[in-house]
Amino acid sequence: MILSKKNLILIIILAIIIAVFLYITEFRSKPIGWQPDEVVLMDKPPVEVLNPQNQINFGNELPEGFPSDMPIDPKPVRVLQSSVRSSQNQPPDPDYNLIAYSYVTRQDIKETFDVLKDYAARNGFTVKSEEDGLSMALFASKGDDEKLNITIYAGTEETVVTIIIAKKQN
Repeated sequence: MILSKKNLILIIILAIIIAVFLYITEFRSKPIGWQPDEVVLMDKPPVEVLNPQNQINFGNELPEGFPSDMPIDPKPVRVLQSSVRSSQNQPPDPDYNLIAYSYVTRQDIKETFDVLKDYAARNGFTVKSEEDGLSMALFASKGDDEKLNITIYAGTEETVVTIIIAKKQN
C-alpha cells in the first residue's frame, strides 16, 4: 500500500469524521442536562494486537511514540481511540507511523486549542493552517519528517480532542 500525501490527508479526514460521528451519536442523543452518575475510566492494560491493517491499539493508555510532554487532559472523561498504525509504503513514498489519540474532556475548547497550538510552536512545528468556530483544527509539520493534526469539537458540556501524528519511519 502506497501512502501518498493525498492518502495521508484522506486518513486524517476520516479520523476526524469518525471522532465527530462518535461524539454526535453518543452525546447528542442524551436528553438536555443529562449527566452520568459518575465518570469511570477503565483500567485496562494496553492491548497490543496487530491487526491486518498494521494497527496496534492501546486501550486507555497513550499510544507508543506519543509525546509525553504534550499538554493533554491527564484524566479525560473517556478515551475514544489510542493507536499506532504503520503504513508500510513502497518507495518512492516515505513510510509513516500514524499515532492517533482521541478523547473526550470537559476542558474549554478555546483554552485547549491555544495550549496545544502553543505546544506545537514551541516544539518546532510550522503551523500550516487553523480554523476557528464550533470546531477548531490545527495542521502543522516539521518538514516532511513529522506532521501534526489536532481537531477539537465542542459539544454543549464536553469537548472531543483528536490528535494524529504522522512520523516518518527510519
